[in-house]
Amino acid sequence: MLGKLMRHVEQKEEICFEFEITNIDVTQPILRHRLLAVRWARHGKGGLSKTSVADASGKATFDPPDGLKFKATLYRNKEKKHRIDPKEIKLSVEEVVKAGKSQPLGSVKFDLAHYANHDQSATKSTCQVVLDGGIAAGAE
Repeated sequence: MLGKLMRHVEQKEEICFEFEITNIDVTQPILRHRLLAVRWARHGKGGLSKTSVADASGKATFDPPDGLKFKATLYRNKEKKHRIDPKEIKLSVEEVVKAGKSQPLGSVKFDLAHYANHDQSATKSTCQVVLDGGIAAGAE
């Protein structure tokens, strides 16, 4: 059994990527004038953006340098160099209710492998996500 596991590990190549999620806009009328933050989480690791107060329309913007930066090790099959194994990350919009305490409003999960270049060069991708769950997905 151990030999089988070792062969599986040997067939994978580790690649360290640096990700930066910037220009985050959160819009929902019910969020107006609330103090918000965006959190990323992946297998017990995570980070929180700087806070932003939603304006009168319910829009909060997290622009550079307020984006989320993190490193992630992704794995590529040595025999199939074009295929990077999936690695899920979760982004949550949270209301900061008091110092050090926040309440999740909604979240989205996506695969980091989709945004990783196989040659490890820099890339920029734009995607729009709709939060699911909590009041961030509800109507006013």
